[in-house]
Amino acid sequence: MTGTIPPKGCYCVLGASGLAGSHALKALCDVPGVEVRAVCHSRPPRIAGKNIQVFQADLSVPYPCPEAFEGADYALIFAGVLSTSPVLASDPVSPVLANLRIAVNCLEAAYRAGVAKCVWLSSTTGYPAGDETHSEDRMFHGDPPGNWYALGWMTRYVETVCRAFSERFPRKMPVIALRPTMMYGEFDHFDEETAHFLPSLVRRVVNRERPIEVWGTGEQTRDLIYAGDVVDAAFAAVEKLDRHAAFNVASGKSHSVNEILRMVLELDQYSDSQVVRRADKPTSISQCSFSNTKAMVEIDFKPSISISEGLRKTIEWYRNDVVT
Repeated sequence: MTGTIPPKGCYCVLGASGLAGSHALKALCDVPGVEVRAVCHSRPPRIAGKNIQVFQADLSVPYPCPEAFEGADYALIFAGVLSTSPVLASDPVSPVLANLRIAVNCLEAAYRAGVAKCVWLSSTTGYPAGDETHSEDRMFHGDPPGNWYALGWMTRYVETVCRAFSERFPRKMPVIALRPTMMYGEFDHFDEETAHFLPSLVRRVVNRERPIEVWGTGEQTRDLIYAGDVVDAAFAAVEKLDRHAAFNVASGKSHSVNEILRMVLELDQYSDSQVVRRADKPTSISQCSFSNTKAMVEIDFKPSISISEGLRKTIEWYRNDVVT
């Protein structure tokens, strides 16, 4: 939790055992005036509190878990299937279809239950290739690049569905789409075969692998955003908006993979490491940067966790909660 106090009300948190969902539960836990329905699938939530009620549901089936939505004021749709470059390289179809089903099913369930407002965790995969900084209005310009083509168009389609729920249906249910850049933090996914590059680097450094593999040249740049800051943006959207909107949730600064690795090595004091770069391994687009101006202006959101602090938190959590 980064310090933002969430608006009072009843929250249905979908994907409660995942990265964003765990940070949402951490922020909502035992807050006066807040009730939480935590919906998960195969793994129980890692955060417990007196105001948190847990529901198990398969969100890929139509109209899932109606009792979790009943009486909820807000739905935070943070559920989804991991779609990293390694995952898409091995199976470019299943993650796209699974994420489409989950998003649409959750929106329908929230609508039918009378939920007042939703936040859907979109992504930046829908943006076209290009060296310029991406502002929100560029999402539908051209095709998403490379391996992100199908996933990016799925993201665009679900955002269109979000607008329909907000503006076109008999009962207007505002849905705000948040487009986080590369999200990280405690409760991340550290699996060797499927993780994003950052948790993968953290795992390799903390475990003192020798050598440490970097996929590609390491000059690929990413805008990293701490998961607690993304949750703060969701609360800001819930509090300030009663209409559909889409926002980049970004730090506004990009770092290369090599820079991030150097920071992780320094923070964890692995001074005698050896690094090998693998050009034969799958990577995504090389350069990407995103504007966070719209979120700053319209919902008064600005990230509060620096990359150094966020990396330190992630490293400590992995060592204390995963390794031990």
